[in-house]
Amino acid sequence: MKLLSVEILAGEIVVGSADLRSADPTMGVAYAIFRPGPAYDARRHARGTEQQVLDTSPTPLEARTLAGARLKCASVDLEDFSETLGDEGREVWILGLEDFQIHFD
Repeated sequence: MKLLSVEILAGEIVVGSADLRSADPTMGVAYAIFRPGPAYDARRHARGTEQQVLDTSPTPLEARTLAGARLKCASVDLEDFSETLGDEGREVWILGLEDFQIHFD
């Protein structure tokens, strides 16, 4: 399975990284375990955590390839349940990814 390595950004600040894999090509959905960086703050960047579920106004996030190309997509969402699930409990979801086949074929 082909993976797409990306950085996750809040504005111009890198908050972490991930190796995306295809989840639903017809809907342009990809996901990965999120690896947080020093600037990551679950209260500001995650849509859901153990303490808050479905935050309607997390900091807007973007994804870019390691070559610096920003991914065109409908949204980038983080869920962080690492308090109970450990590092595997942090996931990033890319929804409505344009040019999906270019990235995952």
